[in-house]
Amino acid sequence: MDEEKKKIKISTSRPEGQKREYSNYVEISANPRDVSLKFCDLKPPAKKEEIDDVIKNGITIPVNTEIVLPFDVAESVVEALKRQLDIVKDKIKKEEKK
Repeated sequence: MDEEKKKIKISTSRPEGQKREYSNYVEISANPRDVSLKFCDLKPPAKKEEIDDVIKNGITIPVNTEIVLPFDVAESVVEALKRQLDIVKDKIKKEEKK
């Protein structure tokens, strides 16, 4: 059954106007069954007083999106992400040599 799943080609399509989430902070937690990724947009403090307060008390930010993946899917995501990052790094290196 797993081999059959690997043979199926899946393509994604994001409908025009569909919302995208920007995230510069991700909190990751796991248990034996699944992995949870909480995506947030962490904005820096604007004033000196805010910086002091954040240093003293920490900060709580809203979660824009939480995605929960079964453990085996999370492992596949890690592998795919690594492949994509390696491709981009190789392109950057090639362009720097020009």
